[in-house]
Amino acid sequence: MDQSKKGFYENYANECLQGKKASCVCACPFNMDIPSFNKKIQIKSYSGAYRSFREQVVFPEIVAKICPAPCMNGCVYKDEPLNMPLLEKICCEQMKNKKPNRYNMPKKPFRIAIIGAGLSGLTCALKLGMKSYDVVVYEKSDRIGGHLYDLLPESEFMPCIETQFQFTKYELVKNHEITDLSEITADAIYVATGEGGETFGLTEGMHEPSLSSNTDGVFIGGRAIGGGDMDAIFHGMVASFSIERYLQIKKMGGLPESFHVSDCEIPVPNKAKRVQPPQIKPASPEGYTPDESVEEASRCLDCRCTSCYEHCELMQYHKQYPRKLIGDAIVSLFPVAGLDGPRISTRIIAACQQCRACLDFCPKDIDMGRFFLDFRGLMVEDGSFPPTFHDFFLRDMEFARSESAHLCRKANGEDAPKYAFFPGCQLGGGDPEVVKKAYAYLQEKLPGTALMLDCCGVSAEWSGQQSLYEEHQKHLIEDWEALGRPTLILACANCLKVFKADMPQIPVTTLYEIMEEYGLPSDASDCGEMAVFDPCASRGNHPLQDAVRHLAEQAGITVTELAHSRDEAQCCSFGGHTHFANKELVDSTTRKRISESDLPYLAYCVNCRDTFAQAGKECRHILDVVLGVPTRTGVYTWTEKRENRIKLKAELLKEFWGEETDIASNLKERLTVSEELSKKLSDRFILEQDLLSAIDTTEASGRVIKNVNQDYLIAHQRIGWVTYWVQYRKHDDGTYEVLNAYSHKMRIEEEA
Repeated sequence: MDQSKKGFYENYANECLQGKKASCVCACPFNMDIPSFNKKIQIKSYSGAYRSFREQVVFPEIVAKICPAPCMNGCVYKDEPLNMPLLEKICCEQMKNKKPNRYNMPKKPFRIAIIGAGLSGLTCALKLGMKSYDVVVYEKSDRIGGHLYDLLPESEFMPCIETQFQFTKYELVKNHEITDLSEITADAIYVATGEGGETFGLTEGMHEPSLSSNTDGVFIGGRAIGGGDMDAIFHGMVASFSIERYLQIKKMGGLPESFHVSDCEIPVPNKAKRVQPPQIKPASPEGYTPDESVEEASRCLDCRCTSCYEHCELMQYHKQYPRKLIGDAIVSLFPVAGLDGPRISTRIIAACQQCRACLDFCPKDIDMGRFFLDFRGLMVEDGSFPPTFHDFFLRDMEFARSESAHLCRKANGEDAPKYAFFPGCQLGGGDPEVVKKAYAYLQEKLPGTALMLDCCGVSAEWSGQQSLYEEHQKHLIEDWEALGRPTLILACANCLKVFKADMPQIPVTTLYEIMEEYGLPSDASDCGEMAVFDPCASRGNHPLQDAVRHLAEQAGITVTELAHSRDEAQCCSFGGHTHFANKELVDSTTRKRISESDLPYLAYCVNCRDTFAQAGKECRHILDVVLGVPTRTGVYTWTEKRENRIKLKAELLKEFWGEETDIASNLKERLTVSEELSKKLSDRFILEQDLLSAIDTTEASGRVIKNVNQDYLIAHQRIGWVTYWVQYRKHDDGTYEVLNAYSHKMRIEEEA
């Protein structure tokens, strides 16, 4: 990958809001991590909450008493915001040991002067004193605390100041008013003279975020520049960071990470839009009890931007957000010079299920699905993407265009068909009768409808084989043009998505919308109550989703909605063909989907139907129902699906065109496989057709291996990128009995 592409992908998720501050945090003068604070209160970890509170506000008991709680104005619960003052109050009350941490740091060779011993000056003195800087504070009065005396009795704030300073030394010079900065000998100065105090002309041209003045080494903040009481404390912290950075590298401008963030981009969580639980009212005027505090803190929605994460099985599985995933992917394609090792993100890149929920739910429209597709393509170009991850599905796509399965025909007597039925590659594999009945329905309702048996080509896209994807599209467009450019009637939501996105010149509709318009076939069956499962490819396609529900209701089904339906539709686990990259992720995704309801599922994607049925979930395809096709126990194996597609083409040609063909498979006549082994082979994506090919090839070459102890033969053949091994017995009639088989990606080098 060239450097320009690398730079593009490094910036791919720059707009990602993950890690940005919630609205309450932005409203807080300290940018306090309120969600984390509340999480600690939820488990009654008052000590943890107190330490976090103190780290962020410096003087916790004081802040708990005088903070006007602007965070409540920023709470997404506008009418019933979290009662942060009472939560902070109980946090301070429940914490018994309030001693601060003691640090034994070496003395720093810098002297820092602070003018003013109010909240801002004391905060800066504490922060720098804890790091063993030589700090001197000049106070014009005879007491510390400044404006605090106007807010609280001394007995309520002085203990807090004394507690926090008990392990921190600083020099305090009282009754000493600084009238000219030249009086001070110091490496850096912080001016915190309070409201109406001397500013020494420093505010003109100052950099407000860092509190840097127009004079090197001098900073000014707090009420002296118009801040409130909470701003005063925060300014003291910012000043400490800015001063330290200046002392270390002699640059003004401060430390950006320490600046206040007031602009919030985090979207309001959906949960907050749906329900606003009432604020917990304390039973006592003294404040919350521990149990009440837990209940109130539990109302916090933790408003971080996790939109993509909440809808992405891959991110949840790896516990990673977009920036980390992208960073690892770039490292995988651009290994660090001199470091040889595995490409850490290859399996992650290959395991994206391509449901595109990341894009649909991201407030910044960051398309991680597209990113992973692009990186698969880049790794294919680089020669580093394992072809075995998608080899099975690419060969299945190739089969869809083979003489055994591909069909592109106009109806008899029709020169310019208005419509053509495109059922997709897997529907006929699931049950040839469904496709035959659907085509018969279309011939009745829309006479002259043509037929296209093929694959949409998404396997090529999912495998990163962009040139192969484009080549397949070219063939589809040629077939469509040969038919006279009809509107394609699709039965697969994913095919619909592919045609709309990448072949927009081809007009498309769905079989379900056609059936909704022209009515159900007479043999539709009643299935009682069912939960509709929307495939992820249908997300946002309301006409399609509505049509399926209307058909179900007309067929007598009581339709129930799943929690993740319609615009919240999630992947069944089949998307992206991730089985070889992360089988555990596939299985966990399937388990989550089928656990959403105890009701039988009604699907309109054959891959969803088969995925769930294989996992033991009762599930029917809507076409099985409306076309009156009997429910089959279990699912067809991959071998049976391949056989069904061969059978489908032959039967369609005979039934609708009156053509007898020699399209047939002799697999079952030549190969015997037990039902148990057949299922195991299918789970491993091993086709019995490939085993027969391996046996025939090995028998013809004379390289058969014989296990004399157990009396069986061994054959092997590399097909595509996979080597297949089969243990078998040969019978006198020339048939073979398969005993076991397995596959791997190693190439066997043999002498000619």
